[in-house]
Amino acid sequence: MRIFLLPISARHSLIYCQHISKPSSSHYSLFDRFVERVEAQARQTWVAWEKKPGGWKKKSTTIGNQLLKRIPYQEWGLKSIPPLSKKLRTNVVDGKVTDVEVLFPARFMTEEKVKETLERFALQGQLKHSDRMFWSYAGLPFAVPFALVPIIPNFPLFYLAFRAWSHWRAYNGSRHLELLLKKDAIIPSPSADLDKIYGADLIHQDGSSSGADQRLRTGRWKLKIETETKDIMILHPGMGELIGEHFRIPEMASLIERAIERLEKDIRGGKVDTTKLASHEDRPNTNHSSHAKSACSLSSPGKTTRRFSVIYDMWN
Repeated sequence: MRIFLLPISARHSLIYCQHISKPSSSHYSLFDRFVERVEAQARQTWVAWEKKPGGWKKKSTTIGNQLLKRIPYQEWGLKSIPPLSKKLRTNVVDGKVTDVEVLFPARFMTEEKVKETLERFALQGQLKHSDRMFWSYAGLPFAVPFALVPIIPNFPLFYLAFRAWSHWRAYNGSRHLELLLKKDAIIPSPSADLDKIYGADLIHQDGSSSGADQRLRTGRWKLKIETETKDIMILHPGMGELIGEHFRIPEMASLIERAIERLEKDIRGGKVDTTKLASHEDRPNTNHSSHAKSACSLSSPGKTTRRFSVIYDMWN
């Protein structure tokens, strides 16, 4: 697999994992293969409903797609990382999984910043999605009575089940990322192609054309990002499609565009807390003690996290 770490704005980044080759079935447990079959069947059913000319199935997918757009792009990114099964964990611990490449634009991020950002994704992903997974599961029994309503399917139950599964995937993707970081299997890899694409966006925004102008403006942007107290956009609409087309990953393209749209809306609406951004997002960390505390917390998840970790391991 290969990981992309893409700064969308001065304080927010997107993580996406590309599955270069499909792992053999021996890497997954019986439970993982069962979940994969259920996911494939659900996708086929959803696509079939979307193609309906009308009726409640077509309307269900229309409403469902609107709800899917409300899911944070960070969650979609963590879900792209393969869930950490017992067999995958064994392969990583035994050193069979090494040199997981992390592509990033070096003109906008340093290698140190890459690892710090990945650690935050792993830590915050486990804390956030373990709790939300618990509450999604807790709400399922209350949604069961809706099955008594005739004709209409039990949409509340389906939605809560989907959200529980989605949080489960994001949580276990965070666990996988954490293990890769602990075992030093992550290899930051500066991408000249990403630098060019990000530079092309600067050319489009500022009107510069030469390589010297592009490097000069990139330097100014880095200084502005490091000193600006407010969040500012780095990527703009259309750049996600360009990145996805270049690397031939259409799924990543749509996710980048979704992240750009969401962040632009938040920044315009003043929903971004600059104080929070400076301490929890991608601003370079100058407080070594707080960074050490974060790393310590990364290796010691909360009670809810450990509870679901034990339950998942029992299934494997």
